Amino acid sequence: MLPDQMRSKIVRFRLQGQHLSHRLPPGELLQAAGACGVQNTPPSAAALSLHARLSGLTRDAVDQALEEGKTLLQTWSLRGAPTIFPPGTQPFSTQACCLATAVRCRLLLLAANSH
Repeated sequence: MLPDQMRSKIVRFRLQGQHLSHRLPPGELLQAAGACGVQNTPPSAAALSLHARLSGLTRDAVDQALEEGKTLLQTWSLRGAPTIFPPGTQPFSTQACCLATAVRCRLLLLAANSH
């Protein structure tokens, strides 16, 4: 069991790293989304998550960044959850998912061949 002081430091570190201890100023959407993978389940949950991290953000701004401006991307992530992230991070954001999918496919093929 961690001492209370250590637990408090860990929680503070995580909240700061994910921009939940203070909201970023308007216009820092990519920084807010890049701090952590923003899960979009159920649909529009990402807008709420990003709003907690960014002052003045609207759902329309998130929709525009995803659909029109393409300043944010969305892909399937671990366990099939849609995740939003900035374009420059896609190799890191998708690699774990691709690896997990490849391992799953290999296991299915091995199981199918064993019968």
